[in-house]
Amino acid sequence: MGRLKNFFDLSDNATFEVGLSALSGPNHYGYSTAIAGLDLTLKWKPLQFNTYKSFTWQNEVLMNRARISGTDIIHTFGAYSYAEYQIEKRWFIGARYDYSGLTDNEQQKEQAGTILIRFQPTEFQILALQYQYSDWNYAKGVSQVALRAIFGIGKHAAHAY
Repeated sequence: MGRLKNFFDLSDNATFEVGLSALSGPNHYGYSTAIAGLDLTLKWKPLQFNTYKSFTWQNEVLMNRARISGTDIIHTFGAYSYAEYQIEKRWFIGARYDYSGLTDNEQQKEQAGTILIRFQPTEFQILALQYQYSDWNYAKGVSQVALRAIFGIGKHAAHAY
């Protein structure tokens, strides 16, 4: 497994991070699988509104090559894109799209769309309500609603940026 990433200041208000990942190893068929990925993150937080406005856009693409027999190789692809905008000091809205081809069958695909609203009363607490619709080309789609409560306890970790 390998990982490279770099961080760029675009301006006083914006940053950009790019990363490359790769891994290779045996699969459950007794052959090998190799996966390569590219991720991009853009963050905007204007200095004059830094506790009230921000925008984050994260993206990742993964490519998979799996040998499943002496002659059969499966190539699949997966990706997601997530955008989140801060509308008030403690309120955020976001949307995410996911796509993936299954690693054992090139014909099977999954897609999901998610919208969410997040309230962050403190730096260590998050409450989020989200709706997700998932669709598969091999099964009936499903809707889900989730309420997440996250509480951070302990030492405050350093921020990457």
